[in-house]
Amino acid sequence: MQSDRMSFGFTLPQRGVFFGIASWPEMLDMAREVDRNPLFDSLWVGDSVMAKPRPESIALLGALSSATSRVKLGVGCMASFPIRDPIVFALQWATLDLISNGRMLLATCTGIVAGGVSAREGGVWNIKDTARGNRMAENIEICRRLWSEDEVTFAGKYHSFTGVSIKPRPLQQPCPIWIAANPAPHEADKPMRRVARLADGWMSANPFPGLFASNWNKLEQCLKDEGKDPATYPTIAYHNINLNPDRNAALEESKRFLDEYYGPVFAPPMVEAWTAAGTPEQCREDLLKLHREGAKSIALRITSWDQKGQYQRLITEVLPQLK
Repeated sequence: MQSDRMSFGFTLPQRGVFFGIASWPEMLDMAREVDRNPLFDSLWVGDSVMAKPRPESIALLGALSSATSRVKLGVGCMASFPIRDPIVFALQWATLDLISNGRMLLATCTGIVAGGVSAREGGVWNIKDTARGNRMAENIEICRRLWSEDEVTFAGKYHSFTGVSIKPRPLQQPCPIWIAANPAPHEADKPMRRVARLADGWMSANPFPGLFASNWNKLEQCLKDEGKDPATYPTIAYHNINLNPDRNAALEESKRFLDEYYGPVFAPPMVEAWTAAGTPEQCREDLLKLHREGAKSIALRITSWDQKGQYQRLITEVLPQLK
């Protein structure tokens, strides 16, 4: 049974530095605001190397670990995880967990992007899209062992090494690793089984009506097959929000925002499915629906050029009534 309790995270629009959404000092100020506000329990950045260029996530999370003291600090998703060296990454993430006092939350993903973008990125390291899922799984195993064992010896399909130890280790033991996945329903079996088998939690999105609910229904069964309790398994939806008395205007601005952020890849029905838009009442109902469909937590990104004004409305007119 789905718990009635909802929690919320906030996603910084870091690619927005490229098109006038906010400067990085302004985003740091927003991070401090989020950290001071008990309505939020997590703060998120995105990740990519070249497929979706943006300020680099590890460096940003280092800055955020100093700017905040309470909220969990997440990357959702770590799209570059399959192409990163797992030993170097394990040390970087352990260091972040140390300097943040045990607040790091890693949500990995395959990083596959349509249109050949991720294939071109991976080609620099001779990594094909078809290998990203298995590389992600192997890197998860390597990180977990390096974070908990000395003198690790590993022989995998992509990495082999002998007698490796890293210090520091994460303060969190075990240090959580989630998987972000939002496959189409006809392709969901393998990704959801991988999530149930390997991940400490699941992050997803709802770019099509009912997609989050469909994948959660599949994951529930996979979790039961793995002997895990769906009721206590962490889930988070990565969702957009735009407050406007005119719902159509809210959706139109969100479409412009997402076109700048990702390129014109989200058709209007996808924007509508992926965005809580309109009046506070309409936005609250959208978030409640997503919660009923399996999202125990929701990480919100404001898809507006008025980040400060929309943030104030979010924390006064939407979230208090839901909490």
